[in-house]
Amino acid sequence: MNGWEYDFWKYLTDENKAYLDAVLYAVDPFYNKEIAGIISEMYDMNEKEDMREYFSLPVKCLIRIEESIQTRTNERGASGYFDFLESHLGVSIDDEKMNYTVVQRKS
Repeated sequence: MNGWEYDFWKYLTDENKAYLDAVLYAVDPFYNKEIAGIISEMYDMNEKEDMREYFSLPVKCLIRIEESIQTRTNERGASGYFDFLESHLGVSIDDEKMNYTVVQRKS
């Protein structure tokens, strides 16, 4: 859309590639063309302020997830966060389908 390219490759490992793909697919309109089509009516991704507004929620969510990981790991050890997720969300997930949501822009 805006000609920007991401350079994640120097950070990729076999262990984190699936996570990167999942995050990008879930929130990034430059990576997931289906999201791009949905948000194109609400945001102009060539405009800095629209990009800032669109990406602010996913970035805040990622920061909160990171903080939660640190908290659960400190409380319960290396698998603490995964144990937490399984106990709270595991029962809700019954297939391999990845869903995503796009929040409507405020008028």
